[in-house]
Amino acid sequence: MHPVDHFNTDPYSHSVFPIAFGPLCSKGVELTTDGANPKTITQAIAQLAYAMAEKVTSAVLHQTDEVLSTHFKSTTFYSIPVIVTTAALYRLREDVDIQTIKASEQLEDIATNEPFLVLKAKPGSDLLKYNQEIFTVFMMERGLDELTAKLRSFNDDPRFVFDNIARGDCPNSIVVIQHTPDNNGLIKFFEFINRVIKPDQEIFDLIKQKNDEHTAFFEKFERDHSGVNLSGGLKDAKAEQ
Repeated sequence: MHPVDHFNTDPYSHSVFPIAFGPLCSKGVELTTDGANPKTITQAIAQLAYAMAEKVTSAVLHQTDEVLSTHFKSTTFYSIPVIVTTAALYRLREDVDIQTIKASEQLEDIATNEPFLVLKAKPGSDLLKYNQEIFTVFMMERGLDELTAKLRSFNDDPRFVFDNIARGDCPNSIVVIQHTPDNNGLIKFFEFINRVIKPDQEIFDLIKQKNDEHTAFFEKFERDHSGVNLSGGLKDAKAEQ
């Protein structure tokens, strides 16, 4: 959801949401009666991806500007890039290989029909450079001293924070939804967002379950490695006895 709360006076405590909106994929191609057309999906991704940096700077401006911050300084902003298409969405099954694909006669033999997908879309070199340019100009306009004084993030240097956003969160994923007459995909999308914003008891229970599993894992790890010196090898056995 690309949260921007780095200059938020009341930073939001982010937990890993325990339910995925849809299956993940790494790239896409449009299939037509004339064959594959990789251009359409690529253009849609680029249009959204190159718009993200200015969304980030707009959020930060609202959190730090003397006038705007009177209303937005405690607001967490979310930018969610979404592609809506009338085309059917198919995701290649994870258990198929090249030979299976070559031997297939129908798309359904090698792929599953999905109402929506989450497309992994981390910045490449050109987008990274563009993001960095947008953020550099913004920092110069706002002033490093002012941004440093208002920063509430994982690091106390705005340049480091913005560089991390440029590299991994501008964007990191894009939602692709099939538009249908009943708008079922969009309905499911907004239902999911509502559950993120206002979690129900099932979500809280799943988060607790995940946290308990992590705690149990690390406790077991500590027990299993109690005789190991993590800085350099096994502890002295005699000393242990």
